[in-house]
Amino acid sequence: MDFINNNLYQRLKLLKENNKSIKVGIVGIGKFSTMFLAQARLTKGLRIMALADLKYSNVQNALKNAGFLDASKTLVKSLKEAKSNNKIWFTEDGSELSSTDELDVIIEATGNVEAAVVHALNAFNAKSHVVMVTVEADALCGKALFEKSLSAGVVYSMAYGDQPAIICEMVDQLRSSGMEIICAGKGTKYLPEYHCSTPATALGLHGYSDEVAKKGGLNPKMFNSFIDGTKSSIEMAVVANATGLQVPMNGLHFPPSGSSTLPQILKGKNFGGILEQEGTVEVVSSLERNGVEIKDHIRFGVFAVFKTYSSYVANCFNEYGMITDNSGLYSCLWRPFHLIGLELGY
Repeated sequence: MDFINNNLYQRLKLLKENNKSIKVGIVGIGKFSTMFLAQARLTKGLRIMALADLKYSNVQNALKNAGFLDASKTLVKSLKEAKSNNKIWFTEDGSELSSTDELDVIIEATGNVEAAVVHALNAFNAKSHVVMVTVEADALCGKALFEKSLSAGVVYSMAYGDQPAIICEMVDQLRSSGMEIICAGKGTKYLPEYHCSTPATALGLHGYSDEVAKKGGLNPKMFNSFIDGTKSSIEMAVVANATGLQVPMNGLHFPPSGSSTLPQILKGKNFGGILEQEGTVEVVSSLERNGVEIKDHIRFGVFAVFKTYSSYVANCFNEYGMITDNSGLYSCLWRPFHLIGLELGY
């Protein structure tokens, strides 16, 4: 085996050097897809071959924002022409794109549950791997889709860069190191009154001006789901389904916490924390209940709290400067940011 070429980047580079590529199709061209396109354009070994969206203008704008030189000349309406001229096939029909057997990977990013399931099943039948950005579809029937993918001999995956996938990676890493997961989840900006938010108020609550929102192409309806707790609940359901962690009996608590207090707060009540039971998912708020921002908040990040029963391991936590609770037995890992679609290629 050539160990020099045994990591992901080197393998992608090797594809490029051999005039080969991973042929990618995307269904649903919004913010997430545009972020991916901006980096995929620069990633050796990836080729964006097909894009599907209900609006041609969405695709044009996405390609322009992502740095493609001339979107109007890049897009063609024929897959055959796209293949022969190194261009990108555009279609308004997501089912048509997901059903073609010319693609290696389908990225499903429509945000529409029913459409996402259909597109995934089409891709399985075409022997294409599927990256599911539409997290709502994964929450509804991710296990069934995963089983279908196994039968088809392809991979069904969460979208790396989105918080659920990064949380699951962290949980897997710690469990594979013999750690007991006490709580895992993400940060967000939350106050109880945000439950009353609407798309008209959501972007303001996020702190985005009209100018910033317009420049970033931010969807008020989607950002309302981020602020009112809906998206957090869906994402934690996905993490629970994928990892086997439990969900809180009475719903997410959204406790205020920064990175320094995670192990103290997110442990069982019997041990001085807030959890009814250990081994659950949770979302922490970047704001105290009075609205004051926590200095070491992880609003855009993810975390996992874990426990040791060994005094030796607890001493190791201390020696290497890890954050712990008062007992020294609970510690945590966290990542302060996630890169969303920018790191989907990983």
